Amino acid sequence: MIKKIIDSSLVLIYLFSIKIESKVILFNKLISDRKSTKFLEKLKKINIQKSIRIISFLYKTRLFSCLECSIAIKRLMNDDKNVKLNIGFLPKKNTHQFHSWITKSGEIIFGSIRDLNEHKIIIKK
Repeated sequence: MIKKIIDSSLVLIYLFSIKIESKVILFNKLISDRKSTKFLEKLKKINIQKSIRIISFLYKTRLFSCLECSIAIKRLMNDDKNVKLNIGFLPKKNTHQFHSWITKSGEIIFGSIRDLNEHKIIIKK
């Protein structure tokens, strides 16, 4: 139980750091490949499926955006070249809805929504 709380806390802190980064760093730098930090290495020791479940839960609470969560997962899985961060938009009259999701070998592992297949991908990294 204590390990679960610690793991969840580490993921939460990491997502908050990405939220802060997103306010002060240029977008291209935010989604670029980055050198691993000691904190990120500690996070990578948590089972990745568990981390994705925690991130998905926090996303559903609307505390973090799909982009912030996708960046966190991409960084956690950066060693796997089959993992892609996708950013797309849903073209509609007078508005565009943007969304970000993660795929691994073409399969969605985070960010699945009902109309995702209608999104036009503008960034795949």
